[in-house]
Amino acid sequence: MLDFNREFWCTFGFTILNILILFFALKKILFGRLTDFMEARSNNIQEALNNAEETKKMIEEMKAEYDEKLKAARFEGQQITAEYKEMALKEYNAIVNDAKKTAERIILELKDKIKPF
Repeated sequence: MLDFNREFWCTFGFTILNILILFFALKKILFGRLTDFMEARSNNIQEALNNAEETKKMIEEMKAEYDEKLKAARFEGQQITAEYKEMALKEYNAIVNDAKKTAERIILELKDKIKPF
């Protein structure tokens, strides 16, 4: 059978003691830094998410403002187009009326010239 003597128990005890010392040393040195790093990384990610959310809201506000301005510009463009169409129609009617008057005047002058013969 296995014979556990004093040398075995001393080695076993020192091994356990070394493992515990190594664990607590690593916990103090490595795990503390690792925990700090992970917390900092988590905070950075959360901050980036918050910034992204704020940027998204700002973009949505800008898009709404852009849509309003675009709608106003389209309405203004339609008004300007309607005004110019009306002005063009008035000008067209004036030119046509002027042409009719000129044509009537020319016809009357020609009739007067033709009658004496």
